[in-house]
Amino acid sequence: MVGFLSGIILQWIGGGCAQIEPPSGGPEDKTPPTVLLTVPESLAVGVGVEDPFVISFSESMNKGTVEDWLFLSPEVDRLQFTWNAWDVTIQPKAPLQPNTTYVLLLGSEIRDRRRNPLASPVAIPFSTGDHLDMGRIEGQVIAGLLPAQGQFVFAWTGAPLGPAPAQADGQASEPVTEPVRQLFPPGGISDAIRRGQTDARGGFVLPHLPVNTPLTIAVLYDAGGNRSFDEKSDFWACFPDSLFLPDTLATRMGLEIYLVYPNEPGSINGTIVDSFCTRRSRPGPIRLRADSLRALLAPPPDSTSEEAADPDDRGAWKEWMQWSEDTLEVLPGRLYPPAIDSMLAGLALDLETSLEDSAYCARPIWVELFPSPDSSAISSVRTSDTFELKGIAPGSYWLRAYRDLNLSGDLTEGEPESAWMGPYEIQPVRSIDSLQVSLPVLPKPWPENLLPLRGGTSDSTRAAGKASGEPGEGP
Repeated sequence: MVGFLSGIILQWIGGGCAQIEPPSGGPEDKTPPTVLLTVPESLAVGVGVEDPFVISFSESMNKGTVEDWLFLSPEVDRLQFTWNAWDVTIQPKAPLQPNTTYVLLLGSEIRDRRRNPLASPVAIPFSTGDHLDMGRIEGQVIAGLLPAQGQFVFAWTGAPLGPAPAQADGQASEPVTEPVRQLFPPGGISDAIRRGQTDARGGFVLPHLPVNTPLTIAVLYDAGGNRSFDEKSDFWACFPDSLFLPDTLATRMGLEIYLVYPNEPGSINGTIVDSFCTRRSRPGPIRLRADSLRALLAPPPDSTSEEAADPDDRGAWKEWMQWSEDTLEVLPGRLYPPAIDSMLAGLALDLETSLEDSAYCARPIWVELFPSPDSSAISSVRTSDTFELKGIAPGSYWLRAYRDLNLSGDLTEGEPESAWMGPYEIQPVRSIDSLQVSLPVLPKPWPENLLPLRGGTSDSTRAAGKASGEPGEGP
C-alpha cells in the first residue's frame, strides 16, 4: 500500500512537468532547503518492511550530499536512491526488521544545488510495528579545541567497554595530538540503534530510544569526514556510564559528553570567606553640605552636591566614614580645637569599624595553585572575593589563599593564610566550581610592618615582583 502511495505522490509532486526555477541573475539564493513531505510520514507505525522511503524537498538538491548524508538507524544494507526532480525515493537492499523503531536522519551537510545546507538535521521516526519506542536523551557535546557542530552521536544497547587499549607501537602521544580514549562503545556504527548530530552549540537529541534497557551514548570524532570510523585518525568519546530509561521517566536531559584532547586546560573558581570582613560594609561616597567641615577639609565644596576633599593620610574619609546625623553644621567663629574635637565625635565609623579594620579588609587576597604543598606556585590570581584560575593543565593540584596586608605580593609571616586545600584533580576542559576558601581572623594587635597606612610603596609597585603567567586578576 505504501509503495503504491509513493508512486502517486511522486507523480503528484514531480509529475512529468518541468520544474519552475528562478531566472538567472538577481540576488544570490541563501535560503536553506526544507523537507516538504515524507513517506512514511514522521511517527508512522505499521510501515512495511520492504516499503521504500520518499522525500520531497523544497528545491533542487545536490544529489551527492543527500546520498552521502542520509542515514537510517538501526543501519540496514545499502540504500538505493532514485531521483525525480526535487524528490528522491530510497529503497533498502534488504528488508527492515519487523516490530522495530527506525529513524531516518538527514544530516546537516545535505545541500541544495546552490550549496545552501539544511538549517538543522531532520529526523523522521517510524516503526514497522504497532508502536514507537518513546525514550529520549538530550545533551551537549563539549568539544574544547575540536568543533562542536556537526558531530555524530550514537546510541547502543549495552554498557560501554574500556579502558581503551594502549597504542600499538607502545609510544606515548605528543601533546595535543591524541585525544582522550578512555572507553569504547559496545559495537561499531552498524550496531548503533540510533544516530543524531550536534547543532551549532554542540546540542543533540537522540529520540525514540528503547526503555528499560541499558544504553551507551558516544560521540564520534570523524577526523576524515568520511562518515565512518577509522581507528588511525578517529576516536569515540563515551558517556562514562550506561543509561537506563524507565517507563516512568523516558526522557533524560542535560547529558554532557566531553570530546577533548588529554592536555586541554581546565579551571578552578570559588569564593573567599573572611568572617572578619564579612560583617563590614563599605558606604558609598559621602556628600557634605557646603558649610560642613569647610575649614577642616579645605578646599571647600562649591555647592551642596559636591564631595568633600580627601585628606592626605589615614585613609579616605569620604569612603570610610559617614555622618552620625543627616547634617553637621559648624559656625566659622567656633572652629577652634575643642569645636573640631566635638565635630569629629559626631562622625560614626561604619558598624564600629576602625580605620585600621577598613584598611585591613581593603587589602588584596592572593589565591595560589601548587602541584604539591612543598612546591612553588604555578598559577595565582589576585582578588577581593571571588576568583577563577584558568588555563590549568590536567593533573593534581593544591590551593592556598592569603591576604596580602603589606602589599608585598608574597606571603609574609603573620599574614592571614588559609589551610591547604586539595588535592583537586583537574580534567581537560572541566571546571571545579564553587569552592569556598576560608581565611582565619588575625588576632590583634597587628604588627606595624603588615599594615602600612601612611605613604609606602604603591600597590602596583609592590606587586610587580609577583610571578608572571597569571591567568587573570581580580578587582
